[in-house]
Amino acid sequence: MSDFHVGCYVKIKGLASKPQYNGFTGRIFVEKNEDGRWGVEFFFLDRVNDRKTILAKECHLISLNEIINSPRQASSGKVLLVDGFGMFSAEESFMTKALLGSDPAFFKDCGVVHVAFDSEKPETGDMCERAILAACANPADIRAIVVSDLSVAFEDALQYIAHPLNVFTRKHHGTVLFPTTEGGRWCDEFLQPVFGDVVEWQCESYYRATHAAVKRNRSNVGKFFEGMQDLKFSVKGSMLRNVPTCENFFATSQDCKLFRAWADDYEAANDMDEERNSVIVAVKSGGLLGGTIAYFGDVNAEPESQRLMVKLLRKSPICMSILEGTSGSMDVADERNL
Repeated sequence: MSDFHVGCYVKIKGLASKPQYNGFTGRIFVEKNEDGRWGVEFFFLDRVNDRKTILAKECHLISLNEIINSPRQASSGKVLLVDGFGMFSAEESFMTKALLGSDPAFFKDCGVVHVAFDSEKPETGDMCERAILAACANPADIRAIVVSDLSVAFEDALQYIAHPLNVFTRKHHGTVLFPTTEGGRWCDEFLQPVFGDVVEWQCESYYRATHAAVKRNRSNVGKFFEGMQDLKFSVKGSMLRNVPTCENFFATSQDCKLFRAWADDYEAANDMDEERNSVIVAVKSGGLLGGTIAYFGDVNAEPESQRLMVKLLRKSPICMSILEGTSGSMDVADERNL
């Protein structure tokens, strides 16, 4: 049986007439013709026509389906960091600095591609777009994309990065992290236009609270944030509502209190797991989305949030879908001690 078929990922090799295409990854989209050539579509960034199509014989193609779909591809590739769409200039993005400083050895080992948008320099929007398209061109080379602090320039984000992020997640099953200081506008002005057909999250409130791993979603928490199933951490941020249990990873049941910003008055006995529905970390993976998107609402980029993001980046590209429904069982006594 042939390793090639429509929908198969392939890497191009050995072309003499178009050697600049060698090494790029694409997908077969047209059946083999009478001359034994497959139609291959891929992204090649030349500022003329980024989407290329060629007809190539099998001797010029390497099937990557087994490699890309294998769990061995997890925890591989660079992190593409896209910022400058937020409240702070790209040079002063504290979220970017906090993430890179949280685990320097990890980022040095895997490698980082860093691009930033500047509203005063429109060509930087093209640069961000093309960087994500390049990730689509070679999906095995990028483990995940982090869009750091998309909280202001929503029109520009929709113009430059919405389409390539859709390609990366839906076509290539990629992972995208969204840490943001502005969850409300992010939900309304970016999430819904771009992913609203598969994600129904809405912004609820903004205040400091202690958030805990959602025990009724424990199996998913363990898969996406290994070893963090018992984590509790206090952050100030924009929380989400209307998040299904299987997409609710870290949340609180606490209401807003005036002076909690200075001293968190957490009471574990009153934080019941079934009432943890103010969500600070949400993840949607698989299904119609294909890939994975993750929301982190911590506005101060505190250490625990960075640890969670690095945990998810270490697991990426994610090779699993979220399990629906609840998992495990707890009695009331156990739950009150979480």
